[in-house]
Amino acid sequence: MSRIDIDTSNIIFYYLKNQNKQKIITVCLIKYKECFSRGMSICSIADQFDRNEGRYWAMQRASKGIQILMNSEKPLTEKQIRQNRHRIKFLNLEEIKRGNAIDIVSSLARFDPKEDNPIIQEFPSLYKLSTCDESGLTLFEKRLFEKKTNPQG
Repeated sequence: MSRIDIDTSNIIFYYLKNQNKQKIITVCLIKYKECFSRGMSICSIADQFDRNEGRYWAMQRASKGIQILMNSEKPLTEKQIRQNRHRIKFLNLEEIKRGNAIDIVSSLARFDPKEDNPIIQEFPSLYKLSTCDESGLTLFEKRLFEKKTNPQG
């Protein structure tokens, strides 16, 4: 895959925690025009959470999604038209299959500093890589981008 340049102002990283308040999932969300690419990295139960490694894998997956979004804008070649091919813009790849990763996902909780009780988090996707329009974002992700684009509001 060729290297793509991504405007860092369009990248957001956030983390999901388990019920023990430990960071276990790193999510990288990249905005491309009016679309989004989400990459996720899940820390294994046997692993120590590493922010840099989590960001690396989440960014790698989200970058693949940006490449898919960019390729979806290209016109089909004559050969592709003859083969009845289509450009797909929104997709989910790399389904989370590992048993302990699914257990990790099901144990997610969000902690409000004003409350003692955990709140079950809205999990963004059961795929390590997904592309979507704004309707595919969670409410939390929408708020993150609004906050980033309108820091005063």
